[in-house]
Amino acid sequence: MLFTVTLWDAYYNGSRPLDREISSVLILAMGTLFSIAAGLFSWSLETRQKFLEKEVQWRTYDIQAKNKELVKKNEEVENFIHIISHDLKAPIVSIQGFASILKTELGVALQGSTLDYFNRIQANAQQMSALIHDLLEFSRVGRVEDEKEAVD
Repeated sequence: MLFTVTLWDAYYNGSRPLDREISSVLILAMGTLFSIAAGLFSWSLETRQKFLEKEVQWRTYDIQAKNKELVKKNEEVENFIHIISHDLKAPIVSIQGFASILKTELGVALQGSTLDYFNRIQANAQQMSALIHDLLEFSRVGRVEDEKEAVD
């Protein structure tokens, strides 16, 4: 405390004996405070960067897991469509076959409206077969690559 009073008296009286020492101490103190602030700011940036890297890793893992699940679901849907199309095709093929056999066996006896009914049965069975085929083609959209050809 004596040093502080002496220093104050010297400044008050205008003699200022320790100007250089005080300036050096102030510069050293300011430099130290600036270094501490810069270190804290740098630490904060490093901490944020590490946090963001962890967040990116977690989200990447989450997206990869969801993509795997989506691929699995798409395979299940494709398998289901194949099973359904096969199950639907079997009765249609039978209808077409039996209608064709009956038409051949009855031959000339089929006339007028009866012949028209058999023709309608065959046409509808062919239409149903085409619809099932189109359903299968639709299920393959996006998985089948079209052949590329050069154009002018």
